[in-house]
Amino acid sequence: MDFSAHLLFFFSLVGVFNGFILSALLLVKFQEAKALRWVSVLLILLCIRIGKSVLFYFNPELDKTILQIGLSAYFLLGPCLLNFVLASYSKTKNRYLTIHFLALSGFIIGFGIFMPYQLHPEIWQTWGYKGTSYFWLGYLLISSYTFYRLATAKSANNNAEFHLSMVVICGCWLIWAAYFFSSFTSYITGALTFSFVLYLSILFAPKLLRKPTANEKKYANTHISDDEYNQLIAKLESLMSESKLFTEPDLTLPRLAKRLGKRLGTSHNKLSQIVNRHYHCNFKQYLNGLRVEYAKHLLSSTNMPLEHLALECGFNSASTFFAAFKKLTGYSPNNFKHSENILSDS
Repeated sequence: MDFSAHLLFFFSLVGVFNGFILSALLLVKFQEAKALRWVSVLLILLCIRIGKSVLFYFNPELDKTILQIGLSAYFLLGPCLLNFVLASYSKTKNRYLTIHFLALSGFIIGFGIFMPYQLHPEIWQTWGYKGTSYFWLGYLLISSYTFYRLATAKSANNNAEFHLSMVVICGCWLIWAAYFFSSFTSYITGALTFSFVLYLSILFAPKLLRKPTANEKKYANTHISDDEYNQLIAKLESLMSESKLFTEPDLTLPRLAKRLGKRLGTSHNKLSQIVNRHYHCNFKQYLNGLRVEYAKHLLSSTNMPLEHLALECGFNSASTFFAAFKKLTGYSPNNFKHSENILSDS
């Protein structure tokens, strides 16, 4: 082989090797994520298919059993992709997905036993290759439509789940096209496309494969549209600035949600999600922030005793007021008032 052929061989096989490593990583590190198990299986099947292509391209006299294994893996790519989409978005039980995959696996293994490549090369070279290409195309179309329908219904086009599905589906389309149109390019194009897609995916892997935060798990089933979100934020800020609800010592999240609910009909879980999303803190921290800002205003404009001021701002006691004020401003109330007096005198 010349130098360019060595490069092709190297990059193609390295892609296959890294694909196996990534699939093992997915199985070990994300065992609880059922959808990622199907991504791992999909990667293994692709690696088998690509590895066969690389070996056959550089060694046309390759053993027919290896060719049969490669085409069998090619046959199972479509079902595996559809299972991934269904596991990601639908409530389909995992055992049904497994039965679907195992049934087709049994079919292709049985076909290979009764009609081996060694004895029936003409079937595998024509119907085997073309048939599996069209079989995968059918599953690609079904998977893409299923993904579009389920993702749209769930309105989840901004999360990592959506982005991962897009990467997997688009990557499969690119690899399928590279093989299907290889007569116009080169047979090795499929292997190189796989390596390109794999390395591009690895660049985004930290974002796509990160585990959801506690808040993301908590609010996984609570969807808020952008219009509803903006409306609730506007009403919340209006209530707080005009009515100063934060000064009520016994104000709780359910009570505030009930006050908002009179106008918009919202739940305390939805309100909690909005506060987390907009202010990047929990409800208690949000209230303390408003109370401390109001306390700063009163400290600058009145001579009210600190114990009374604490109650006026909504704190249950002076001690909780002092602790919250020091945490948010870095000063004690007395030091803050003293510094404000110096600034006003100067």
